[in-house]
Amino acid sequence: MVQTPGVFGVLELTNASGLKTLFVGSRACQCVGELNLNAPELESVHFGKESFRDASILRISTAFMKTASEGSMVVEDDAFPTASLLVEVPMTYLKTMEIGRNCFQLSPTFCFQMFPSVQSVILGDGSFTSTTLFPLIAQKEGDFKEVSNPSVNCFAAGLSSLRRVSFGKDCFHCGPLLEFRNLVELERISFPEGAFPSVTILIFQSRAWRPGAL
Repeated sequence: MVQTPGVFGVLELTNASGLKTLFVGSRACQCVGELNLNAPELESVHFGKESFRDASILRISTAFMKTASEGSMVVEDDAFPTASLLVEVPMTYLKTMEIGRNCFQLSPTFCFQMFPSVQSVILGDGSFTSTTLFPLIAQKEGDFKEVSNPSVNCFAAGLSSLRRVSFGKDCFHCGPLLEFRNLVELERISFPEGAFPSVTILIFQSRAWRPGAL
């Protein structure tokens, strides 16, 4: 279903239960103000360069909810440049995330625990420049709540499949304390020159410590 109230309209893919691949070419949908996705069996998403340039929101209600061997999300350079990325339900089977340069610059917050099976994350220069990292705390009923503490930021905690992560320049606005915890499969992490200038304490724990193990 497509709703277009005026020039800056809303593009909705709702109840698309059989949709597995979404490909948007370069410079497509530049006048769309909001994109809403509700496709639980989605396995591959690709947004081309400079697509959705005037969008203010990419809202993902459900996606990557079914088992997929290579669930991937690619956002090329300058797509969604001033949009907020809102992920409402964990994308359980997303394996790779690649965000190009200058994307989602106005997203207020971001939480990597929404991607519990992700193995590789690449973030381009100038993306998420106004974004604060927040952890999620699991509740007994299985829901999640966001923890809002501007002095403590958590990139990822307990992402058991994460192997590689690369930050671009100027990604994320962080408080003085930045944590990386319980990343048991992490093989490589890359920080660019001048990354996280406001961080004064960095806690990094890639593997669980066991008494007596040195």
